[in-house]
Amino acid sequence: MVNKKELVARVSGELDVGPGNVGDVLDATLQVITDALADGERVQLVGFGTFRVASSPARMGRNPSTGEPIEVKARNRAVFKAGSKLQGAVAGDG
Repeated sequence: MVNKKELVARVSGELDVGPGNVGDVLDATLQVITDALADGERVQLVGFGTFRVASSPARMGRNPSTGEPIEVKARNRAVFKAGSKLQGAVAGDG
């Protein structure tokens, strides 16, 4: 698994830039993506993928323990769809 610390270390090695600087850039990038999604915008990184907000409407569900009906509230959720280059790399095509 690659966590944030490992990601910063790998990017730092690739670019020969200090990990502190890479960490700041990563934090800023994630904040910009988060803010854009919170404002209802899509974030498209060509070849990598697209982040967007999807709405889930309110619906009736069931409590798995009791079987009683419960109301599941409407909510927004972040969705990521892999781009062609990422999908090809994961599939072993590139």
